[in-house]
Amino acid sequence: MRKRNWLLIILGLSLIGAFFFRFVKQEPTTSENEARIREMIVLEEKETIKEAVVEEVVQALSSVDAELIHLVYHNELTILLTDYEFEELPNFHVYKNDLEKYAGFFVPADNTIYIKINAAHSDNGYIALHEFGHAIDYRLGDSYGYLSESLRDEFEEIKDNEKDNVLPERKGTEELSGLQVSEYYAQTKEYFAEIFALYYHSNRTNEKLQEAGAKSYALIESLPYRVLTVSSYTQQGYTLTWRPLESATYQLYQNNRLIETVGMNRTEYTFPLETTNSSYFKDYQVSFKAFDSSGKELFTSTTADTRDAPLDISNLKKLVQQTEELLEKGVANSHFIAYDLKKAHEEIDSVQKNERTFRQAEILRTEKQLEKFLMDYQVEGVD
Repeated sequence: MRKRNWLLIILGLSLIGAFFFRFVKQEPTTSENEARIREMIVLEEKETIKEAVVEEVVQALSSVDAELIHLVYHNELTILLTDYEFEELPNFHVYKNDLEKYAGFFVPADNTIYIKINAAHSDNGYIALHEFGHAIDYRLGDSYGYLSESLRDEFEEIKDNEKDNVLPERKGTEELSGLQVSEYYAQTKEYFAEIFALYYHSNRTNEKLQEAGAKSYALIESLPYRVLTVSSYTQQGYTLTWRPLESATYQLYQNNRLIETVGMNRTEYTFPLETTNSSYFKDYQVSFKAFDSSGKELFTSTTADTRDAPLDISNLKKLVQQTEELLEKGVANSHFIAYDLKKAHEEIDSVQKNERTFRQAEILRTEKQLEKFLMDYQVEGVD
C-alpha cells in the first residue's frame, strides 16, 4: 500500500494558482474498494481468462481512492475484460482503422471500459488504470465535457510544460489514430489518463510522476476532494459527506440554489427536510464550491443526487412488523394498507438482494404511509 503523506500542492481558481494549500489525507478502504471493483467487472471470453489476470486488474483498480471508485460505481460503470478482438464484440461501437493497436477503450455512451487481454499487452493493471482515468475524467466533468477539457487553458499549460518530463518514452514513429505516439499522448484526455495511471499504479510510478510533473501530480491528488456523496437520506433530512481541505469553506447548493455556507474542516452537512403530513419525498441534486481562507474559489464539486443515497430499510422493517401485528389483532382493515404493505415487502426484498430497483425516497414514502396507518389506529386507542 502506498504511504499517503501530507502534500503541499498549488491550487487556483479551479485548481492551479499562486498560493499553497494543504490536503487532509486518509487511507483508502481497500476491502470495500475491491468489492466494488469486482461488482463492476464482466468477462466476455473466447477462451478462459486466467484468474491471475482478473486479480491483476482488481488489485490495480482497488488502489484508486474510495471516493473516485464510489463515483463510477454508483453511476453503474461496467469494466469488460475480453480476449476477443474489439471488432468481434457484438455491442462495441468504436470505429477506427487500427483497432488492433489498442489495448483498451472507455466508451461514455455505453458507460463501459473495454480491456483486451492478450500477450501483446502484459501490464493489464496499468491499462485498466488508464481507461479508469478516462471514466473518472468524464464523471468529474461539467457541461463542457471531461474535467481535463473543462479546465481548458490551466490544464493545457500543465500538459505542455510537463508532458516531456512525465512521458519521455511516449515517442517514436508508430501511429495511433493517424497520430504519432508523442502527438497521441499530447491530447488532453490521453495525458490525463496517463498521469492518472502513473499516480495509482505503483510507488515507483507515483514517485516518478511527483518528481517529473509536480502540477500533474497535484491535479490527480486533488480529485477525491471534488467528490460529494449523499451518505444517508431519512425523513428528517439527507446528509452530504466529502473529504475536507484544510481551512476551506464550502458553499452548498441544492438544485442550483445556494442554501448554506459551512465553515472550515467540515466533512459533512445535513440538509433538514420540512416536517409535513405529505408522504411524498423529493430527490435533490446538490454540489459545493470550495473556497480558501482568503475567499478565492478553489473548485466545484461533483453533483451528488439523493437518488444514489444508500438504501436503508431498518425503519421500514420495524413498521412492517408493527403493521402486521396490528392486522393480526383484527382491529384494522387490511384493505386500506394492502398496497403499501405489499410495496414495503418488495422494497425490503429488493434491498436484501442488493438490488437498486427502488430509491431511498420511495422507501421513505412507504415508511410514511405505514406510519400514518399505525397512527390512525393508535389515536383510536390501539396499542
